[in-house]
Amino acid sequence: MNYSYTVSYLGGRFVQWYDYVNIERNIEHKKYPNSYNEYYDSFFKIELDYMKNNYNESDVVFIDEEYFSRKLNDELVSRINSKLNCKLVIIYKDCGAPLSQGNVEVISPEYYSIDKCSDKFNYYILNAGKQPLRELSKSFWNYNKNQIRYKKFLFTNGTVKPHRTVMYNFLKESNIIENTLCSYLGYHINEEKNTDIFDESVVYLSDFDKPIYLDTTWELGDPQSEFTPLSLISNCYFDLVSCTQFENTHNIFTSEKVFRPFLSFVFPIFLGQYGLCNLLRNLGFDLFDDIIDHSYDLEKNPSTRIKKLFDEINRLNKFSNLELHEIYTKKEKIFLYNFKLLETLADTQVNILNKYKITSII
Repeated sequence: MNYSYTVSYLGGRFVQWYDYVNIERNIEHKKYPNSYNEYYDSFFKIELDYMKNNYNESDVVFIDEEYFSRKLNDELVSRINSKLNCKLVIIYKDCGAPLSQGNVEVISPEYYSIDKCSDKFNYYILNAGKQPLRELSKSFWNYNKNQIRYKKFLFTNGTVKPHRTVMYNFLKESNIIENTLCSYLGYHINEEKNTDIFDESVVYLSDFDKPIYLDTTWELGDPQSEFTPLSLISNCYFDLVSCTQFENTHNIFTSEKVFRPFLSFVFPIFLGQYGLCNLLRNLGFDLFDDIIDHSYDLEKNPSTRIKKLFDEINRLNKFSNLELHEIYTKKEKIFLYNFKLLETLADTQVNILNKYKITSII
């Protein structure tokens, strides 16, 4: 039996992908010290040489990106590849993943094509479909689904990003904020990037008071976005999903936030990249196109896309809560379908992982 080192992603709050491989393959895990720098230093001082000396080209080793203290880049991948005889698969969970090189394969939740997208491993689908609190979400929904909701929209944000700031300004200036449960915690406020993705037709202001808290423990320091704030989302009809990326890149990144509406039985609106809605449809999700006009998803220009989002949110805001509730209650079968699809897709993710002949997990 091979030994291995594991890192609990986000302190174990998320589902850990290696737990499912472990069940299937009966692989032993050994915990490593708590400091990420110790993981990083150990890999290049110990594990890399161990793999070079003990594994051959028929072996496959899995490792979590957390092991590299979020320092992984193309240069490090090249350095690792130059020393390995075996195949090393890196599970990368953020956007901007380095490219695969030689014996090193980097798997990330980024889609370069929507064709056969269900055949690609996506850690956040695994998390949403295997999340142990799934049934709590369903029970909460069953209990509250017939109650008219307090607000129309939910809009929660952590890290400061231009598209989130622009959307907040729109909600505030249009008074839709009065119908919205909104938070903006303002992480990394001094590190805001890509503020030039919008043209002069889009109002961009970053001087509003931050952080903006909602009165829950969830908002006061532990966002737990791996699941969902049930007390908040059960009081809204639409989740305005503030995605990690809005600017156009050569791929589409899907974080845990993208799958939250399907886990939470609410209508989804995506403040995200061009083509994201089309990708989700190809994965099998019903986006309630008879209720929500997702044509913003077809706009490559970020300024045009966000202004079409403004128009659609304005239109939906004109419905009363009672009217929205009548619409909402008629969509129970679709909410349940999307919820079940997450589990089905998560099973696919496990199967994709286990197609590899895994020798060890680090």
